Amino acid sequence: MAGALAAGRIATFFRHPLALCAVAAVGTAVAMLAAPLLGRAFTGQTLTYAGFAFGRDLMLALMLGGAMMLVAPTERASLNAMLNAVYQLGGAFGGMASAWLFAMSPGYGANAAVAAALLLATGLMLHRIAGRAAKR
Repeated sequence: MAGALAAGRIATFFRHPLALCAVAAVGTAVAMLAAPLLGRAFTGQTLTYAGFAFGRDLMLALMLGGAMMLVAPTERASLNAMLNAVYQLGGAFGGMASAWLFAMSPGYGANAAVAAALLLATGLMLHRIAGRAAKR
């Protein structure tokens, strides 16, 4: 929730909201990779999860707002519906994938590696989209 509330203020430092979204994806990937290294350190795990939650909420708010800038006003309702559906499906598939990864490799290492790789790929795609949008 804090990430969504801060999104507008932080986004003013970037040329396009999706550029900040790309930065948030990379930052969240770093937080994911740090989690297994912290072991059972309560404070470290709590801060890592807070960083993940902040990045996730920030990305959702920026994704919705940034994507709306890329389509005609008459198409925004459809895009909003699709983005919300994809977000929910992503959460469901992510939960299933993480359960499978945990069953295959007890511990959090495989989950962190896959999540970080997907977040890095997301950051790269968003960086490219933001760059193209900024050139228009």
